[in-house]
Amino acid sequence: MANTSFGNAAYDLTNTVVAPQRKEQQAPRTQPEPKRQSGRKAAAQPQVRPQQGISLFAVTGFTAIALMAVLVLTSYIQLNSVYAATNTMEDYLTELVEEEASLTSEYNDLFDTATLQEVAEEAGLVEPSSSQKVYLELTEPDNAIVYEQKEDPTLVESVAEDLQSFWRSMLTYFAR
Repeated sequence: MANTSFGNAAYDLTNTVVAPQRKEQQAPRTQPEPKRQSGRKAAAQPQVRPQQGISLFAVTGFTAIALMAVLVLTSYIQLNSVYAATNTMEDYLTELVEEEASLTSEYNDLFDTATLQEVAEEAGLVEPSSSQKVYLELTEPDNAIVYEQKEDPTLVESVAEDLQSFWRSMLTYFAR
């Protein structure tokens, strides 16, 4: 190592230390072929893979994916039915608005307020004076009794009702 240098300095080519000569390459060894018995062929042994168990995690994952796919499909079904109902109601609303406009114009044509006021004055009808108006004052509070009041459903009843509604919507969608 006395004559070696590292870094920016050049290597000394006058170094007389020579690397040891490589040994001659040896010829690769060949293994003798196994002796076969005459007349008999070696029977091929079928190789069997060891049986792998099914992972509980994989089964749970596939079940969750299948359940989510079913839930997505049912939500699309419900969305489609709501969309169809909305379109039906919008059409019905348009018809009702048109009918209201025609009935309002017909009402205004039949009952002209100026004509009605003239007819009422000819019949002797006049607006009541303040002395003719009577106000009723009640000292006791009003009471109201509601019959057949439904109780709030319990959690089990509301879940059962939701499930029934879900299955009814599924049956009506697929019955089409």
